[in-house]
Order: sequence, then structure tokens, then C-alpha cells
Amino acid sequence: MELVAENAIGRWRECLGPTDSAAAKVEAPGTIRALFGTDNQRNACHGSASGPDFERENALFFSKAFAPTASFNNNTCCVIKPHIVQEGRAGQVIDMIL
Repeated sequence: MELVAENAIGRWRECLGPTDSAAAKVEAPGTIRALFGTDNQRNACHGSASGPDFERENALFFSKAFAPTASFNNNTCCVIKPHIVQEGRAGQVIDMIL
């Protein structure tokens, strides 16, 4: 997802909370990482730390070099909520879709 807004990087990082989920639980308990992260690596979401980081990451994730390989017919979009993943049931959801 590319978020476009005034001070988008700062505002998104406020929603995310500290990178380490344990710190987020103490310092910013209502943030995404506090609610859904588990540690410093599995912290639920990523957000660029600066403008230059955004430029590099945006070029990587939205590059034409990474063109879709799927054929877009008879398909769907599924958003699996974090609690389903935490409970280890994401595979069941995918099986149901398939």
C-alpha cells in the first residue's frame, strides 16, 4: 500500500507505534504493533522511516519489474484478520476459498 497524505510517513509511523512490539505495548498501547505484533521482527506492519527509505522501498514494491504473474480471471481478494493468523487458522480460511 502506498499512503499519500500530508506528513504521510510521520502519521503512519504514529499509527504503527515503536518497531519493537514489546516497547509499543508499553509506550503506545493502541497502536498496530502493540495490538498485533509479537516482537522486534514480527511486528505486524512496516512503514518507511524516512523520505529516502520510502523512495527506495516504493521503487522496489511498485516496480514494473515485479509485474503480476497471475491471470486475473475467476479470482478474489481475501483479507485475513490478525487474530485468525495468531490463532493459526489462516490455512483453514485459504482452504475454504480454494
